[in-house]
Amino acid sequence: MGGKAKCSWFAYYAYMAETNIWKLRRINDKHKCNREFNVKMLNAKWLSSRLENTDNPSLRAVDIRNKVTRKWNIVVTKSMARRAKTLPVEQVDGSFVEQFNRIYDYAHEGGMVIP
Repeated sequence: MGGKAKCSWFAYYAYMAETNIWKLRRINDKHKCNREFNVKMLNAKWLSSRLENTDNPSLRAVDIRNKVTRKWNIVVTKSMARRAKTLPVEQVDGSFVEQFNRIYDYAHEGGMVIP
């Protein structure tokens, strides 16, 4: 069901054990529903994995939202776009807290004495 109306679209598949595949048995490919732009299964981790290689680090959250809407017709919140932007950076650089916790290790590595 999509939008506010009942949709008659359906697809029935059957598993064919002898060939180890799924086979489409019946389909009604006519929609009576409106397009739904909110996908509840979408999360920041998935979004960041899709944007990781294509986007530059100076991209704003608004630009990420516009790109996702154009590419997949999905509406994302500002906070999800911000989280999706920061996840790849944290994977590469590590979190700031983790880096700060290792400051003594860095100092000892360089021969510095920290009081």
